Amino acid sequence: MRIHHKTVALNPDSNLQKAATNHVNYVMQQGTLTHFQAGSRQLYDPFDRAVFYKAAFGTVGENIAFTYIGKLTKSNYGKPHTNFTYEEVADDLVKMWKHSAEHFKNLTEKEFTHSGIAIAFSYKEQALYAVQVYGGNKKK
Repeated sequence: MRIHHKTVALNPDSNLQKAATNHVNYVMQQGTLTHFQAGSRQLYDPFDRAVFYKAAFGTVGENIAFTYIGKLTKSNYGKPHTNFTYEEVADDLVKMWKHSAEHFKNLTEKEFTHSGIAIAFSYKEQALYAVQVYGGNKKK
């Protein structure tokens, strides 16, 4: 998708991945999608989490989403559907981000050169949560 929009492929960054892991666990525990961690100054927003995990980027963005596995899912695109395979889940998450203006902007932002992604599965909800953190303007 990034190549189609004339942007470079994202490079993996282990520190952004740590920030993504921290936040995916937070949103799963809270059971709600939010970019903010209430009650934590050091981890409050995506930039704060990137700094906390020593990701050296001047610009940070974040996409979050969740989808169900094996039960009816309503999304921001198309008709309600049910995901049964990992491929269907991955496709569903990307489609959700593609059909949201702010999330799509992060997916195709030329300034972002690195990312970290994390997923978490809630057995109770039969839901998969995903967080992708983006970094740009790498500091030296």
